[in-house]
Amino acid sequence: MATLKEYLDYAELAQAAYGDDFKEGMPEKDKIEEYVSTLINSSAKFSTKQAEAFATRYEVVAVADPYLSGLDAVLFRDTDNGNKLVLSIRGTSSVADLYADVLLAKDGVVKGQLDALEDFIVDLQNQGVIGVTDSINVTGHSLGGILAQTFSVKHPELIDNTYTYNAPGIGGLTAEV
Repeated sequence: MATLKEYLDYAELAQAAYGDDFKEGMPEKDKIEEYVSTLINSSAKFSTKQAEAFATRYEVVAVADPYLSGLDAVLFRDTDNGNKLVLSIRGTSSVADLYADVLLAKDGVVKGQLDALEDFIVDLQNQGVIGVTDSINVTGHSLGGILAQTFSVKHPELIDNTYTYNAPGIGGLTAEV
């Protein structure tokens, strides 16, 4: 069973996905200020102290391109936890995401972004970023949470744990009603 600290860590990772302008390899040696600034001066809204602590613990491994599909996701490496890979998926933040929310409520799925998430992970596996024996943790808030849940159900062999925050259940409103 997860500890309170783990829930807080993964909530922070879900919040971090709202950061803008992440770059693979952050933080580069002697360039931690750019990473900290990304966390403070973006929709992530980290405090300075929180951003500094986060930037010393988590490296940015890969970033999904939201302009292609609307999917906002960041693969982090947790250097304090045995270099565990953590996929963090951002919630609603754009007009395209609002449309995805409507489809989620209506149909119970977010097909386009889920397909983009699948492609993102397959690309990372093909590049060797995620190895055949690797497992990852997944976290997400709201829309990111439902994507995390759905992806985890489809790929249990790849997922260790899934943490979601303020996310609808699988199936959307139709299933909940």
